[in-house]
Amino acid sequence: MNRRQVMVEMRAQGHTLSEIAKVFGLSRERVRQIISKKPKTKTVFVPLANENGVTLLKIERTIRGLTLRDLARLSGVSITVLTSLENRHRPVKELTASRIAETLGCPVEKIFKKEVRIIDTSGNRDTRTGKGNSVQSTQQDLLPRKRLACGSGELQAGSGNHLSAP
Repeated sequence: MNRRQVMVEMRAQGHTLSEIAKVFGLSRERVRQIISKKPKTKTVFVPLANENGVTLLKIERTIRGLTLRDLARLSGVSITVLTSLENRHRPVKELTASRIAETLGCPVEKIFKKEVRIIDTSGNRDTRTGKGNSVQSTQQDLLPRKRLACGSGELQAGSGNHLSAP
């Protein structure tokens, strides 16, 4: 939980602003400002999938006999973005979702689910509304520190795009 969430929880438990301020070493007014600040949100569109995990975007594209290259050319959305969507690796903004849906001749709601995500400004990470799970990773999160056995020596992975000796 971040600092704001702890303050809101303490307030819900009946603590006064002055009591919370003492715990955090802040003024009563600053605690009031932090608690009353509404979290920033952004709206994204996530591709829907059937029970087998195949995105409805891919199904609609193949029904119409379009390749990824065809859909990219007609919609103005890059092949990279379309591939990421079909593999459910990323959400898109409303404009991109509507371009794709319009090109396929179907409503946006048929192939995408609209989600409102909270932007946690304290850690600059997005969280899904109500779940509190991080949906974006920092570069450090993506580079695990592991030792790989390689022949007679060990190499250290996660120090960049290459392996280096320890």
